[in-house]
Amino acid sequence: MPRIAGGRSVPAIVVTLVAAVLVVLTLDAITVRDHGPGAMLVKSGARATDAWAEVLSAPSVAVRSQRVVSWVAGLANGLILPSDVALRLGQQDPALAERVNETWTALAILRHDAERLRRASRWVNGLSSGLLIASDLSGRLRSQDAEMADAVTAAWTVLRRPEE
Repeated sequence: MPRIAGGRSVPAIVVTLVAAVLVVLTLDAITVRDHGPGAMLVKSGARATDAWAEVLSAPSVAVRSQRVVSWVAGLANGLILPSDVALRLGQQDPALAERVNETWTALAILRHDAERLRRASRWVNGLSSGLLIASDLSGRLRSQDAEMADAVTAAWTVLRRPEE
């Protein structure tokens, strides 16, 4: 094993990783020096920095889905009123308000039972965050509560639908 000051030894993997990082940083510095920052071209011919700016300016599908789920969880827990969605969110982001309303409507069959509604909201959250997969919904939840599985499936379908 290589030794550093003080006589301690360093595992070979650490030395290899440090060397790899230095090589990458050196190549990156050469690229920036030769071509300027952001000069890497993407297939469309636009500068990479322009492409990143476009990607970062528009919320991703996952972020928008998570925002919908957050609003629906607030509705399910009684922290947010439907009028908040219609008025406040409707003014800020009409497309998001529409998606929240559609998702909330999909869960309407469970509104008479607050605990089941909160549980369904947690299932939708788990699906949108990737903690649960569709087979969990069709297998596990369906065997426990078919009505809730139908409502969660309908809500999940709304969330997965491409934006217009």
